[in-house]
Amino acid sequence: NSVIAQSLSIFNGMGISVLHSVGKLNALPQADGGYRPVAYVDAMADAYLAADLIIARSGAVTCSEFRALGRYALFVPLPIGNGEQAVNASDLQAAGAAEVVDDNKFNSDWLSSNWDEIWRKARNYQATPSAQLSASETIGSEIIRAIDGRK
Repeated sequence: NSVIAQSLSIFNGMGISVLHSVGKLNALPQADGGYRPVAYVDAMADAYLAADLIIARSGAVTCSEFRALGRYALFVPLPIGNGEQAVNASDLQAAGAAEVVDDNKFNSDWLSSNWDEIWRKARNYQATPSAQLSASETIGSEIIRAIDGRK
């Protein structure tokens, strides 16, 4: 949340609209220019489909949703657990559908330095036919793949 708040000048300077879901337990920042903070997004699929780029954590369900909807993402995996969020995003990154940055490197300077390239990739991203599966097909195949991988 703080990185997005500190990067508003980048977005506003380029005329980019930002819908920022800050979380229900966090204070709601002031709207500014094209920046619209909300506590929670009820229709997340609609928000994803309306977006040219999504910046998000890379939980398993989130990655499955991106795969199903065919959207480009900048993932910032949570640095907790056993690194599963980085693993979740690795296939999407390998397929050219996402950029992944470590949480400890993701700051407003990093975003500013890398914005043009990330924005170019997001704007040019074309989903492959495999990215057009339904969410249930995608999630089901991910579960099967995870179970098969444990044999």
